[in-house]
Amino acid sequence: MSRPRLGYRNTTGARLGEAEGRVTRGGRLWRWLRALTRTRRVQTIDGVRYEELDAIPLRRALARGVPKRYRVRFPGGARMVVAASGTHPIADLQGPGDLGEFTLIDPSVRPGDRVLLLHAGAGHGPQWLAERLGPTGAMVALEADAPSVRYAKRRYHTANTALEWCDLSGPKSLAGPLAGELDGAFDAIVHRRLPADPLARAAHLAECWRLLAPGRTMALLLASPSGHHDPREDPRLAALEAELWALADESPPGLEHLQRVRVRARCGLLVRKAEPPDDTPLPGEDDQSDGGSGGSGGGGGGGRPGDEDGGIGARR
Repeated sequence: MSRPRLGYRNTTGARLGEAEGRVTRGGRLWRWLRALTRTRRVQTIDGVRYEELDAIPLRRALARGVPKRYRVRFPGGARMVVAASGTHPIADLQGPGDLGEFTLIDPSVRPGDRVLLLHAGAGHGPQWLAERLGPTGAMVALEADAPSVRYAKRRYHTANTALEWCDLSGPKSLAGPLAGELDGAFDAIVHRRLPADPLARAAHLAECWRLLAPGRTMALLLASPSGHHDPREDPRLAALEAELWALADESPPGLEHLQRVRVRARCGLLVRKAEPPDDTPLPGEDDQSDGGSGGSGGGGGGGRPGDEDGGIGARR
């Protein structure tokens, strides 16, 4: 006598594997029909109208790594097509998730300061930071994505802010737009995506160091996310710290503070430039000095404050 064949069954009477297969195929068909007949969403935020150009929801498009395209109409009548993605977020649609990179220098920024932003994004971060600078502050913002620059100029009308397109990938990319800036011209600098190329990264670090005023702070973030559970333990930071220490030794007054920071899955450094000694002229004061000391009295700045207090800046 043959034994009865056992199998797990659901309420439909079909075997579990067969039921799952039918549900999966039916679910796919249902999702396809729903996406085909889905009404494209239109939303208006602060007078800016966003119309979807496809039926895929924004959350699903971001999960797949596919840009979500919108037709945008601004209050003045101008129109353009934008693509919201993880690398080029739009705050009206995705929320202010990129503000963490700008808040790194927020405690050290004062009204009336002059700030430099590299990879400024679609304008929401510069707008937020400009409110902290006040009417007497100023900002120079450079962005490598041309559509983001066009969108930011039409969406935000940030006072005292110069937002321009610039190719930020090459070693000489900063030489053109910032050639006329004097040493120590900026009170704060945010570089959101340091180049991965060693030559380009070294050139960007040298230019940022030259433009940062003594006693002020800059934030340097790596472009690609870290694969570590704690991004601050990324081994790339050790090489970046070594480059900064070597740069500070060559260009007094040196480093006062060096701290590893994280913004979600990305990592970087928060750097504070040391104050010059009392007998060292500030940048731009060489012509007004009597020429007695020659301006090389900042030899003390070549030291490493992190070696004394045991801070993270002592790592090589």
